[in-house]
This record gives sequence, structure tokens and C-alpha cells, in this order.
Amino acid sequence: MASAPAELRRASLLSREDCDELIGAVALRIDSSATPADLRAGVLVRAAVAAVEYAYEWWLAHEQAESLHALTERALALVTRGLA
Repeated sequence: MASAPAELRRASLLSREDCDELIGAVALRIDSSATPADLRAGVLVRAAVAAVEYAYEWWLAHEQAESLHALTERALALVTRGLA
């Protein structure tokens, strides 16, 4: 997928509004008294979104046999395991 157009490579998977909605949902899941501005929820969501977006960019930029699904799983595993 290294030949993908630049516009496709730069595309963000989620809008700011979508991220804010996810942050609100995660905040409620973590603690029913949390607000959408909850730092922990925001960091969790943004880290997951960044991992998924980077896996997508990597997949587009590199010719390899590994599927986008596998790359995304690996990227999310890095986040959930604390980048260890």
C-alpha cells in the first residue's frame, strides 16, 4: 500500500467529536461520576486511536504480508501492555 495517495495516508480515522464521544463513554465506564473531561479516559482513548491510526499509516507505507488487522492488533497490544 506504499503507493496510496497522500490524501489517504493523511486521513484521520476519527473526528474530534467522535473522540470526545468515546472519551465520554469510557469515562462513564470507568467511573459513573466521571465527566467527558476525565484525564484517564482521554488518555486511554487517545492512545488507542493513535495506535490504530499509526498501524493504518504503517500498513499504507510498507509493502508486507502482514494484514492491517494483524498490525492493528499488535499496535493495540503495545498500548494495553504499557509499551513494554
